[in-house]
Amino acid sequence: MGNSTICGEQCFRPNGIWRQPGAVMSGMEYPEWQKPYREAALEIDPGKLPERLADAETTIFLRLLALQEASNGHIERAAINKALTGLRILQKEKLNYPDW
Repeated sequence: MGNSTICGEQCFRPNGIWRQPGAVMSGMEYPEWQKPYREAALEIDPGKLPERLADAETTIFLRLLALQEASNGHIERAAINKALTGLRILQKEKLNYPDW
């Protein structure tokens, strides 16, 4: 299985798509921001989740800044948009953030 992760009750794929329980998550295409994203998506401790979410958002924001000058980053930008949607779902459902 290599660096795969088995999802528990529910989790996200690195691209922001929900996976079914027991599904396997494989390697990351963009580990720079997908690693903190995955850590936030898999965090089960509600006390640690806000910090994990903030770390993932910061890393994604910095990567988006770096991609501003790249003409070939459209696929990664699409993956980032899906991940940001996943983070918003976590914030709303796990931390009771408003639906804005």
